[in-house]
Parts: sequence; C-alpha cells; structure tokens
Amino acid sequence: MRALLTILLTIAVAAGVWFWISGSTLTVQPPIAREPGPATVAAASGPGGSATPRADREDWDRVHRSLDRIVERLSALEARLATAAPNATEPLRVAAERATVIDTQQLRRSLDEIEAQRTHEKFAAMSNQELLAEVARLQFKGNDLPAAEVALRQLLARDLDADERANAQTQLGMLQRQRNDLHGSEQTLQGVVDARGMRDKTGAWAAYQLAWTMRERDPRAALGVADALAQQAGDEGMRTRARWAAARFCEEVGDVARARADYAALLAVCGDSKEYADVAKDIRYRLEQLGR
Repeated sequence: MRALLTILLTIAVAAGVWFWISGSTLTVQPPIAREPGPATVAAASGPGGSATPRADREDWDRVHRSLDRIVERLSALEARLATAAPNATEPLRVAAERATVIDTQQLRRSLDEIEAQRTHEKFAAMSNQELLAEVARLQFKGNDLPAAEVALRQLLARDLDADERANAQTQLGMLQRQRNDLHGSEQTLQGVVDARGMRDKTGAWAAYQLAWTMRERDPRAALGVADALAQQAGDEGMRTRARWAAARFCEEVGDVARARADYAALLAVCGDSKEYADVAKDIRYRLEQLGR
C-alpha cells in the first residue's frame, strides 16, 4: 500500500511540475507566427521589457500549494487505511484455517451407542411376553439376529421364573447357532439340559436343539445326544423326532444301513400322521436318494 501511495505522489508531483513549466512557457515565449505588437509586449514585460519576478513567484506558490494539498490528502488516506488494516504494510496473506478432521470410526461408535441406548429403552418398556414376541419377529421375519440377541439378553437380565428362564436360554442357544456361534450355542443349551434334564419338556427341547448344534462340528457326538433323547424324553412326539434326527446323523457319519432301517421304521409309524408330515416327507426323499 505504501508503494502505491508513493507512486501516486510521484505522479502528482510530476504533473504539477509539468503544469507549471507548461504554463510558464506559454506565458513568457512570444507567438512564433507573427511579431508582437506594442500592446502584447507591454502585457508580457515589465518596465525593462522582460517577464516580472513577481509573476514567477506567484506561479511557484500556486504549484506548491497544490502539491501540499495533494500530500495532505494522501497522508490522510494512508492514515485511514493504516487504522482500518494495521497490517496493511505487510504482504497480503490468507490465513489457512486448520482443517477439520472427522474420525469416522469414533463417529460410528457414537452413533452405535445412541442406537443401542434407544433400543434398550424400547425393549425395557415391553413386558416379558412382548419381548419374546419381538425376539421371534426380529429372528424370523426381520432377519435382525444381533437385535434379537440383544433383546433376549435383556430379557434374561430380568427376574424370571424357572420356566421363563429355561425357554429364553433355549431360544438364545438356537439364535447363537444361527449366528454361527456354535461354541456359545452348545454352552447355553447344555446349561438348560443340565438344569432341567431330558425328561422335562423344556429340557428335552433344549437337548434336541443341542443335538442339531453339535451336528455342525461333530455328527457322532450329536448322534449320542439324539439316541439318549429318544430313550429319555417324556413326550412321545419328542422321542419320535429324536429318532428321526438320529437316523439323519447316522447317514451323515456313514452308517447307511442303520439310517435306512431307522427311516423305514419311522415311516411305518408316522407316514400318515399330520403331526409328523414334515418328518415323513423328509424320510421318503432320503430313502429315494439312498436307493439310487
């Protein structure tokens, strides 16, 4: 900014000097086209026939006063700019703002915590039966297994009676198997079987689910559980389904002869029953595959 003012001041001084010189030349020099008459010489000269010193001083004074006024105005302008922008003498710099860095992982964790809190409050407002119904909806219709497990664990944190707790734990074990947490599923279901036994209806259902979980990693161990359940279950329907599961596990471990014999015996018992229609359909399909 000071450089700009200096340039303007220089231009103004040069213009003033040029104006003075031009004015003085026009005043002192006579016209070239013709000789001056007596009146012209008398107007341009003093008593001795030359330009008067007083006229020259007046011209200089006018130039000086004009220049002084220009300098005063430029100085005032410079002072005003300095007041408005204290660093105007410095090169113009743009202050770079510090870039805002967003931690996406931290943001995701915060959002997950907020969602978890909202889900917790929603489940907390439900009764035990409503919460169980919500678990079934999430598990089989909504296909939201993580949320279903959260709901079940929130239910298990409540003060439940023995039957409610055993049923909720069995459902949790089934859910863990769906989520491929086989070790957790075995532990959960085995805990119910140990607490209730296979003769108890709830314990028998947990043992049946335990056999299907164990089948994923060790079909022979699953066969042992199914055979025990087929003998100990107090409910006939559970004994029948345990025999069917045992026949399936025999086929998987390579004991095809026993599997075929067990299938045939079961088909004779439940072939026309609506209760075991799914079992009979599966047996017919497997006998057909084994006969090929």
